[in-house]
Amino acid sequence: MHQLTEIALIATIALVLGMIMTRLKQPAIVGYLLTGMVLGRSAFGFVEDRENVEILAELGVLMLLYLIGMELNLKSFMRIWKTAIGGVFLQVAVAYLVVGVLALYLKWPWELTILLAFSLSISSTAVAVKILEDIGELHQRTGNIAIGLLIAQDLAVVPMLLIVGSLSGEALNVPILLLTLGLLVGLILFLSRRERIHLPFLQAISGHADLAPLFGIVFCLGLAAISGLLGTSPAFGAFLAGLIIGNSQERKSIVEATQPIQSILLMIFFLSIGLLIDITYIWQNIGLVLVMLLVVIVGKTAINIVILRVTGVDWRSAFIAGTALGQIGEFSFLLMAIGGGSGYVSRDIS
Repeated sequence: MHQLTEIALIATIALVLGMIMTRLKQPAIVGYLLTGMVLGRSAFGFVEDRENVEILAELGVLMLLYLIGMELNLKSFMRIWKTAIGGVFLQVAVAYLVVGVLALYLKWPWELTILLAFSLSISSTAVAVKILEDIGELHQRTGNIAIGLLIAQDLAVVPMLLIVGSLSGEALNVPILLLTLGLLVGLILFLSRRERIHLPFLQAISGHADLAPLFGIVFCLGLAAISGLLGTSPAFGAFLAGLIIGNSQERKSIVEATQPIQSILLMIFFLSIGLLIDITYIWQNIGLVLVMLLVVIVGKTAINIVILRVTGVDWRSAFIAGTALGQIGEFSFLLMAIGGGSGYVSRDIS
């Protein structure tokens, strides 16, 4: 089959399943994951070699971080940053203890324990926001607390990515990690303590609708490339690019201009994750899968509620916010994808 025909078929299936999921009031992301499952080894085996989508999937990772960065309202976050950061720290610590107990029983390596703890402590911004919006709590105090925690989780992903990447065999570069965290904190303080910044060089493309999407992508990829050259993760540069754009006066125009490109690349990223799913293997290990599922749905929800209460949140807000955050997020897939390329994560565990 011609490659263009394959691409057309993949895009069509992704579109159809994405539309079905949205009609069922579910995120389109679920449809993209199902597309990968249908086309991969779990069903028809249409896509056996993932190398053809790897480069585009990596671009999708950068777009995911870029998009998340643009969506973060730092001024709102700074009002509850102590509760949010304290809550995320406790989430990671408790997740490590829970996974650690399971790792002792299953004899998992400590590197895998860290990876799973990071993955389980992250929640889905898209799912949580939809839940809070549907019950009318998004713009209430409960919603502000939940969004603050989600922002803190997104910010915590940066050191998580650096740590997970270092576990592949190379020693953790502590100076680079500290420099990265310092740069991130400094940028957050700068962007949150003044009016929205103005990007003067955008005046050169003002009025040229065809140049705006190109600028948005180049800005993301440019900072990603610089970040990579400096020894940090390209994903970190993409995230910083999103933070800068998201807290600038030009945010709306750049978001609108780059949205179609972001949507396509994100679809490819989640499609590539779906290709990894093996239904047969899951069925053969259904006991372990169900245990992990209960840890996420029941355990994580209960842990979230307790943590929010410990940080001073009232019971009602803690219960609603904790329940909304009771799943894993898009970054969990990203962390597992990066960890999957290392020696401590076998193909079966992945």
